[in-house]
Amino acid sequence: FAEWHARVDEAIRGGETLQHIGLLKEQMILAIRQGLLEICKVQGLAVVLLFLLAPQLLGWLGISRYYLPLFYIDLIGVSIQVVFMALLNVFFYLDKRRIVLELCVLFVIVNGALTFVSLLLGPSFFGYGFTLSLLVCVLVGLYRLTTALDDLE
Repeated sequence: FAEWHARVDEAIRGGETLQHIGLLKEQMILAIRQGLLEICKVQGLAVVLLFLLAPQLLGWLGISRYYLPLFYIDLIGVSIQVVFMALLNVFFYLDKRRIVLELCVLFVIVNGALTFVSLLLGPSFFGYGFTLSLLVCVLVGLYRLTTALDDLE
């Protein structure tokens, strides 16, 4: 993605035709999609492996099996967080700092609210606020990325 972004920047600054810039932009968008897909594949594989190895891993670390549900939900949350961080990275490259700020503020507010609710509901719900807030932020981030890329020229 970074290479395609640099090419688009060079084409704009070099006075290339709008058609050429549009072709480079399409390649950059493809690189973003492929990058996010690769992240999801790696994270998915890591989640599956850690789900399978979780009981042995917790036992090896001397942690009670009662923490398995919390481990599972936080494992999913951290995987979603990697996608969120990748989205923020793309927005920084595109110099969309306002969107990054909005997404981070959204995360703080939603995470705080849902974590408060999960605390009220008890230990069985710990970790859900974190994971659900990241899911919301990734979905909003993907939507904002689509609109930001549409308006890139």
